[in-house]
Amino acid sequence: MTSVFSFRAQYFNNNGDQGNLEALEHFSKQRFDKASIEGADFVLFGDASRAAMREFESELETFVPGLEQRLSKGLATLLVGSCYEFFAPRVNGMPNLDYGQRVSEFREVGAFGMRVRGYRNSEVLEQDLFIEGLFIGTTLFGPVLAKNIELTKRIAAGLGLELSLTNQQLQWIERL
Repeated sequence: MTSVFSFRAQYFNNNGDQGNLEALEHFSKQRFDKASIEGADFVLFGDASRAAMREFESELETFVPGLEQRLSKGLATLLVGSCYEFFAPRVNGMPNLDYGQRVSEFREVGAFGMRVRGYRNSEVLEQDLFIEGLFIGTTLFGPVLAKNIELTKRIAAGLGLELSLTNQQLQWIERL
């Protein structure tokens, strides 16, 4: 059984980021157990409002050592939107982000041999996607796994999950 940790899903789900767990469950036809960050096979920190980021900042800080360990091992982790921006300067090994004017747009980014599509609303310049093993950080928020099957396949394979997708599902995903 695959175990997952998602930080405060009710607050860190600004744009449907918890849909990443649902997509992984749906495409693999698995049900996931909840676990602590230390015991989880897959970890998700979704996008949150500025108010939620401020309210939970001290709690988020406590996860830095665990995320550093996950990054060093390339473990399945997804940091989305504001959490990617929050952890990048704090977690050793993540990129130094450059900032400029806020841009809100649909974007397709290429990095680490992948093309990933999604929507961003960020001041981060050009570092929209970070991948190290199965550790992923992105400014592209929402259910990025539902929209990017190659990224989903990468995570699923690393977790030992087989995806079960029909041709109709694949065509639907391509239209997103």
